[in-house]
Amino acid sequence: MFTRALVLSSFLTLIQVAKTVLADEPICYSGCQAGATTYLFSNCSSTDLSLVDFASCQCGSVPYLGSMALCYANNCKSEAAVAWDYLQQDICGGLAANTEYISTLNNATHYILPGSTIDKTQPIYSTVLFSQEEIEPTFRTINEYNRQIWLANVYGGATNVVVLIYIILGVINNIYHHLGLRAARSRVSKKKSMISRSSQYLRKKFINPALFHNGLHSRQGRLLGVRVTIPTRIESIALAIFLIVNIVILFPNYRLFTDNTYWPDNNPLQLCRYIADRTGIVSFTQLPMVFLFSSKNNVMLYVTGWSYDRFTVAHKWISRTMFFHGLVHSIAYTVYPYLTIGYDGWTLYKLYATDLYFQYGIVATILGAFILAMAMPTFRTRAYEFFLATHIFMVVFFMIGLWYHVEYIPLMAFMPWLYASVAIWSFDRFIRLVRLILLNIKLAKTGYQSCVARVLPEDCILLQVPANRPFLRNIRPGAYVYIYVPSISLWQSHPFTIAKWSEPSSLEASVNETLPVPETDIAKTEGDRASASGSSTSQTFNGPSFDLLIRPQRGLTAKLYRKILDNHKPLELNVIIEGPYGHTAPMDQYDTAVYITGGVGITASYPYLQKAITKSPGRTRHIIFIWIVRTSQALHWVQEDLCKLLKEADSSLAIDVEIYITKESQAEDLPKPLADSIHFGARPNVIKRINEIVTVSPSSVAVLACGPPGLNDEVRCAVSEEGIPYYEESFSW
Repeated sequence: MFTRALVLSSFLTLIQVAKTVLADEPICYSGCQAGATTYLFSNCSSTDLSLVDFASCQCGSVPYLGSMALCYANNCKSEAAVAWDYLQQDICGGLAANTEYISTLNNATHYILPGSTIDKTQPIYSTVLFSQEEIEPTFRTINEYNRQIWLANVYGGATNVVVLIYIILGVINNIYHHLGLRAARSRVSKKKSMISRSSQYLRKKFINPALFHNGLHSRQGRLLGVRVTIPTRIESIALAIFLIVNIVILFPNYRLFTDNTYWPDNNPLQLCRYIADRTGIVSFTQLPMVFLFSSKNNVMLYVTGWSYDRFTVAHKWISRTMFFHGLVHSIAYTVYPYLTIGYDGWTLYKLYATDLYFQYGIVATILGAFILAMAMPTFRTRAYEFFLATHIFMVVFFMIGLWYHVEYIPLMAFMPWLYASVAIWSFDRFIRLVRLILLNIKLAKTGYQSCVARVLPEDCILLQVPANRPFLRNIRPGAYVYIYVPSISLWQSHPFTIAKWSEPSSLEASVNETLPVPETDIAKTEGDRASASGSSTSQTFNGPSFDLLIRPQRGLTAKLYRKILDNHKPLELNVIIEGPYGHTAPMDQYDTAVYITGGVGITASYPYLQKAITKSPGRTRHIIFIWIVRTSQALHWVQEDLCKLLKEADSSLAIDVEIYITKESQAEDLPKPLADSIHFGARPNVIKRINEIVTVSPSSVAVLACGPPGLNDEVRCAVSEEGIPYYEESFSW
């Protein structure tokens, strides 16, 4: 019986706290009402307000109204009028005489009795002066509770400020790049300035290196047997600071006292509740950052110049800290019933769980755990398309759970963070929809872009897409587009880097040429490779176009590969294009630009070479282009365009091309401009080669790498040794 009474009492206490929060009660009213409930005012037969009609009892009692007015005047003068209106309108609802606060106070001062002199068992017909012992604990309790809510928002804001500082530093660095200051200063190689030496030291020790000396970054490491992606050293330092802030804010500024009217004589219970509320609010404050950093139209990409991969790292880790706070919030509310009544806490927990908001909180916590678990590299890389679909699906229901969990708690200001997150997501989707419409809804009856797809050697797909929209005609290096293939799947899309573009003057010749495709073992078994690669059915576009080189993996790209082979000739294909997105590394700010790519990673470096030759090299006077492939068959991807491009190069721009074919000792029918640049059966010693380049270069050097994870990590180690600027394009998802 006692346990049931305790459970009911605890539940009613939680309701009272929620009532205070939900109704946004003025503190002045709550504190004075705590004093009033201990007296038997006229019209009331009991101080137990659960046994009487509150409205017809206290609200109809002139002594009660006068006592409340006097309490307001003595304890909260600035809020007295607000508290009086709340009492008259929200509590009494017009049942009390609608009197002015001042007139009621003036009348009350004529009939004042100190509370200490009154027999509380007898009806009272005079104004009561509540003692501080009767009202101060309630004032203190509510003030501390509101203070905790305010602190939670402040600490949550502090985590946002940490990220904002990082963004500001990124903006400053980006401006520094665009003004060309870094390159100009680094030219003074013989007499390096202090800033130049400091920049080199920072790149060598913090900016370029992987976190650990094993060099793992693009390659995945293992933690407790689970595959993990390890951030770079500078990213790890930034994340460490962010994580430390997220942990530190859990501990300070809790004021616990035994006469707390919400949780009396139970300091652990007070602490548990404050921790629960703090972590819940902090979790919500990080939600907009999670959505912003995952959006394709993230404005921070442009103002900082950071890659989408870097923001993806931020998205993942902020998601984890957000869930961490949410998990602590859930654990605290699970422990809360046991701290309230002891071992029978499960009974109270079940009572809490009857509330819909509590149930939605449980659902959101479980979904959050599944979202993070399924985003781990082990699962994501093996079933990316399934991951993407389920990720979006679960996030939608996660947000619904959060919405209904906090919908009616305005004091804690949860909803603005949700509104901001939904607004960011909606804006991103709206811009993406606008891009899709502008790029694809055209005069053609289908509403799709018509492109040509063919199979190239080394199991590669060439997708030639007409650039028949202004947004697609000024392609910059680093740009990529998302491609939807409705005939395969209308809802799936994949990002592909724009490998090269064709101008109208030279387009017709390039698209009508047939790429030579030597027969390979795979071609023999398939029987369709040669016919699908090129024939008299080559297509011609009446305008500029761009090319995508696609390495088939699983899912959509594998289906596209099979579809082209089954067609027995180049396939005219309807696609939907979204983009272009991406950023351009400031390689033209350096005197020597080094591009090191492996395999299909040439899609990242070739556009820089094309821009330097056909448009403007900027400050660059020397380009070193290193490409590593397994067989000579891969050269057919770009060899004709590359040869033409090299012939067009201005004599003032020195270009060195180095091609390494690792799986062959020789090859035939290689074009003359490239034949002298090819190294058979070998890989370059990246560390040694970069050291040689830096040694002989009289001025600034920068390196861009794109290739398999092992190559990227090898280049990162090399540039870290030299302390030179480094830019990386990754194959990672």
